[in-house]
This record gives sequence, structure tokens and C-alpha cells, in this order.
Amino acid sequence: MIGWHRSACEPARLPGAWVLDIGSAERAARRAIAEDLARRATGRAGLVLAHDGNGRPTLEGSGPCISMASSAGLLAVALTGFPIGIDIERIADVDPLPLAVLHPDEVAWLGPAPTSVQFLSLWTAKEAFVKLKGRGFRIPPETFAVRLDGDNAIVRHAGGEARLGRETLVRMETPAPFVATCIY
Repeated sequence: MIGWHRSACEPARLPGAWVLDIGSAERAARRAIAEDLARRATGRAGLVLAHDGNGRPTLEGSGPCISMASSAGLLAVALTGFPIGIDIERIADVDPLPLAVLHPDEVAWLGPAPTSVQFLSLWTAKEAFVKLKGRGFRIPPETFAVRLDGDNAIVRHAGGEARLGRETLVRMETPAPFVATCIY
């Protein structure tokens, strides 16, 4: 079970995920916040945020798995002992929705007149999935479909249909107007 936190001041425990209001913090400040959470969660002072060859954030040494996302002043961070992906997006009215970035099955599942909330709920799941896989959008988003099924995300791709490793998709509590998704 992942502990969901709303404040960086709460005790940091693994596994955990946070959605934090960081205002206009620059990239270096976001990095420092994530490193601080990881250090407090593990009790290890030397953890340093780095990135692997695919751009995936990692904690140097034998730190926990980390995933991060930011949008319009909010930072989402997940720290676990297993691979995880997280994404957060600000909900805004977009017309037309960029449906071309979706798999045809997803367009069909959304129906003829999807809302921005429906689109972004699906999009955050797609982005969390590619982060979980550690490749980001080197996996083109239109080449796989994510079907949201309660607390599960079912991914369909050229190789067939398969549930995610731990079969868990979590919609995180966020202030309006945001949507955040974590997949592990």
C-alpha cells in the first residue's frame, strides 16, 4: 500500500507519493525537493537525483525507485521499492482535443464528444505507463492503448493485451483543476 501525502512536512515513508504546491520553483528546486523526500523516507543522507540514459530519474546508489512530474506549480513525486510511473496535468479546456496522439481504441473508448477531464485522465495514465516502463515517450503514445478499468489499467499494444505488472492504477487526490495518476 502506498502512503499518499499532501505535504512535504508529513513524515516521509516508503512507499509514498506526494503532490506538492511548489509555485514557480525552477528545475533545481524541484530536484532538491525530490532528493529531500527520498533522504527523509530512507534515512540516508547521501541520496542524489540523477537520470539514466532514457532520461528516467533515478536515485544514485541503491535508492528507491522514483518518478516525478510537474504541471502549473504542482510537483508529483512517487518513491517506492519497485518501478512506478506518475503524471500530473492541469485540466484546461482544449478545443479540439489532440486525439491524434491516442491509439484508435482509446479514441473509441472516449466516445464521440470526450471532455478535457476524460482526455487528461487517460493521458496521465498513458504518461505514467511510459514512465513505469522507463522509456518515456520513446514509446510513441499512439502505438499502445490504455484502458482504465477501476483500479486497473489494461495496456494493449502490438504484442497483445496484458495487465500491468502490479495491475494497479491510482488516481491521486489533487487540488482543482488537476488530475494525477500513478501506475505501479
